[in-house]
Amino acid sequence: MERREVLGLAAIVAMAAVGRKASAQPTPGKHEARIIRVYADKAGESHIEELPVAASAGPLPVTGVRLNRYAPSTNDWHTPRNGTFAINTEGKLEVEVSTGAKRVIGPGDLVYIGDTHGKGHVTRLLTPVTNLFITVDPAFDVVSWAAGKA
Repeated sequence: MERREVLGLAAIVAMAAVGRKASAQPTPGKHEARIIRVYADKAGESHIEELPVAASAGPLPVTGVRLNRYAPSTNDWHTPRNGTFAINTEGKLEVEVSTGAKRVIGPGDLVYIGDTHGKGHVTRLLTPVTNLFITVDPAFDVVSWAAGKA
């Protein structure tokens, strides 16, 4: 498969995951796409939040795509090298951030892993998991992008 095809597939899967998650939890009168964001504050504490994605959000500056399959395990405290979108295509995992907050991630969830500094997060694979990792340009600002301002 050529790189162009892989990037196209990644974009399709990303938008499908955002749309599927939005339709799975509809707000009356709204069909708002959302992403789960893991990030670090200036002190290095990691946090998790949901961000709405504006209909005007532009294309992602994708720099790479990787598909991985994992057996149940725990990946202790770690940070990603670059900001990365992760889409669970199957299985469940739990993310724990340094504030103690935990979140279960399931099939179709779109996560932006942006805690590239600080204490990082723990990933617990609760079942076998298959994810699609989509790396983006290091200068990418997910908050501006989600607001449709990038």
